[in-house]
Amino acid sequence: MGGEPTFVSIDDFESEEWNTDAVGPAKRALADKLIRRLDQSFAKGGLLHYGQGKWYLGETLPRWTFSLYWRKDGKPIWHNPDLFAHEDTNEDVGPEDAQALLSAIAATLSVPSENVLPAFEGPAEWIIREGNLPKNVTPENSRLKDPEERARIARVFERGLTTPAGYVLPVQRWQARAESRWMSEVWNLRRGKVFLVAGDSPVGYRLPLGTLPHIPQSDYPFINPQDPTIPREPLPDSPPA
Repeated sequence: MGGEPTFVSIDDFESEEWNTDAVGPAKRALADKLIRRLDQSFAKGGLLHYGQGKWYLGETLPRWTFSLYWRKDGKPIWHNPDLFAHEDTNEDVGPEDAQALLSAIAATLSVPSENVLPAFEGPAEWIIREGNLPKNVTPENSRLKDPEERARIARVFERGLTTPAGYVLPVQRWQARAESRWMSEVWNLRRGKVFLVAGDSPVGYRLPLGTLPHIPQSDYPFINPQDPTIPREPLPDSPPA
C-alpha cells in the first residue's frame, strides 16, 4: 500500500500508464488539470511548480512531479494563472524566448544582461552516438529498439547541435545584512561556451558545474542558511503580475 493518495483516470484506468508504466500519453495532461483544480479549491493564488520527482532503480530518468505552494494567511503568491502553460498545448517557444525571459529576469534583479549565456548540447557526445548508428540510419529517423533513446537522438539532431538548447543566468543572493541585492558573473569556461551534460533533463539540471574555475574554499561563496528558530517579519504581499 502506498503512502500517499493515488489518482487514476476514470476513463482509461486499465491502461499501462495507470498501473505499471511510469509515463504515458495522457498522464501529464490529466495531472496538470488535477493540480489546477486543487489550486482553485485549496490555494487560490498558489504557485505551480513543475520539476523532477523520484528516481526509481532501473529507470533512466527521474519521474516528473507537479507541486503546489500557497500561503497560510490566504494571500496570493501568483496572480495570473493564465501564464502557466497547459500540458496538452504547444506554446511554440524557442531559444529566443528563453533568452528574452532571462534578460528580463536579469533586469529585474539588477544584474548585467551580458551574463545570460547560451547553453549547447555537447557535440562530441552526440557525434559519437551518430557514428554508432547503422550506416543506413539517420539520427532523425533512427530505428533503435529503445524508443526512449530513439526519441532522444531525434530530438537533439532535429534542433541541431549549433542551436542553443537553452540559456543560463548564474545568480546568488548577496548575504551581507547591510545591503540586500543579487550578484552574478559571466562564467569563464575553458571551451569558451556552456556545453551541457548529456541527458534529457532540463538545462538547469545539466549544467557543467565541474568545468567552472577552481575557487579556494576560503573564497567559495557558500550559502549560509538562516537560523529557522529566529523570529522573522511577516511575509510581504506579492506584487501583481
